Amino acid sequence: MLIAGSPQPGYTAPADTVDRARSALGHFLPLFAGAEPVPAVLPVARRLTAWAEQEPAVAEWVAAAVAGTSGEAPRADTGASAATGICLAGALMSWTRTHGVVSLEVAGHFAGMGHDPAGLLAAEIDTLADAFRLD
Repeated sequence: MLIAGSPQPGYTAPADTVDRARSALGHFLPLFAGAEPVPAVLPVARRLTAWAEQEPAVAEWVAAAVAGTSGEAPRADTGASAATGICLAGALMSWTRTHGVVSLEVAGHFAGMGHDPAGLLAAEIDTLADAFRLD
């Protein structure tokens, strides 16, 4: 798991761990460039914008990941912006939904529940797209 456990105050992840997490999450970022999230998502986006403001490397990573997309892309030279937080919120919410459904299925927790895990994952993706007003 890339995101697990409780972070300790002052802990900094090793560079290779950060690189692996960015490699996994970075593919989601361009999907949310230009997204217009519903009000319920905005507090998450604001908190992630604040984080990116404190960590310029995060803002630079997001800007590089979404460069060349058709939506409003965060610019590395202006630091973190609302678009940065929206992209990060979308990537984080994509990861948690995907990770949740897949890990529960792999662990067998859906056995005997009478539903199709692929259908559940599709519903999660659809509701996420709706939350960001994506077509």
